[in-house]
Amino acid sequence: MKSDIKTSTILADERPRWKTILFSAALVLVSMAVVAAFLLVLEAGVRLKRGVLFSTGKAAGETVDETPVTRRAFARHDPLLGHIPAPNLKGLKAHEAFATDSAGARRNGTGSQPPGTAVMAIGDSFTFGLDVDDDGTWPARLESLLDRPVINAGVFGYGLDQIVLRGEKLLETRRDVDLVILAVFGNDIERCEYSYLYASKPYFVIREGRLELRNVPVPDEYTPVRLASLRNALRRSHLADVLLKRIAPRWWLVKGRERREHDRGDEVASLLLERWISFARQRDLRTLYVALVAWPNDVARLQALTRHAEREGMEVLDLSEPLWEMIQADKDRWQAATGHLTREGNEWVAMQIAGRLKSSAGPHPTGFSSATRPH
Repeated sequence: MKSDIKTSTILADERPRWKTILFSAALVLVSMAVVAAFLLVLEAGVRLKRGVLFSTGKAAGETVDETPVTRRAFARHDPLLGHIPAPNLKGLKAHEAFATDSAGARRNGTGSQPPGTAVMAIGDSFTFGLDVDDDGTWPARLESLLDRPVINAGVFGYGLDQIVLRGEKLLETRRDVDLVILAVFGNDIERCEYSYLYASKPYFVIREGRLELRNVPVPDEYTPVRLASLRNALRRSHLADVLLKRIAPRWWLVKGRERREHDRGDEVASLLLERWISFARQRDLRTLYVALVAWPNDVARLQALTRHAEREGMEVLDLSEPLWEMIQADKDRWQAATGHLTREGNEWVAMQIAGRLKSSAGPHPTGFSSATRPH
């Protein structure tokens, strides 16, 4: 009898405990639902204010761990240049499929090159052609239009300092090139001010009017982002973008991962053009300077550098204004979500370059006006 009384007492005690647990669980779920609904309302409010209510794109800009520079499958450390595309890649897929040769130059997706002397294209990720396949870059399309080999020596993340250094390095050993396309975007100028941008890089300072190379050999270092998976999961939230820009900017934004050495990028870029002119003249290389633009804040600096190139007698093709007008009129047609050119945008650039080269093959074959061409 006592045992029965004891058992019934225990069961009686357990019943309210289970009710308490169920009530607590329900309360937690309701609270979570209320919080989630509140956050959704705030998210919608931020999106409405930004005019991107139904956007599925990332709310914040590209960050350090999302670039090919810091993906070791894509890039290899280089003691002079900081990084180069990994050599001998074969059809590697990321945002696009790309393959490289033994020097890290991107292949053109054609299988075999046309005969003849080669053209070398040097520049940043817009020349390399991020966001399009091998045969969709403007150097690949230019090869088809010219029916002569075009070497795509563009590299993602490069400033004009690295672009010039890479061109010099490759051309020291290549004797089959007689024409160089130097493609410049406005942010290539600002990148000359940094010793660390995505990863360590070389940079120049100006001493007594001359360029002085620093940070070489470049240390093999890059800063990984902590809790990268969490941050990437939050990238599409505009509410998270608003809050984390203020709460944790060094974690959320790429600016916290940069190391700036000076603010004389425009002067350095001008001297780099003069350095390239001297280099090209010594080797009797024709150079076509091509000005391109992807963002409006690039325009003023780029136009100033383009005018300097013209004063120095370089052959110039300024595509910045027509390209920007096209992007403004129909962004999705010409520009990918990352800001790089679409396949159609690359095709347009290649056509403009091919047209200039064919129309100006005779008057100044080394890429300088008759007034400044060496005798």
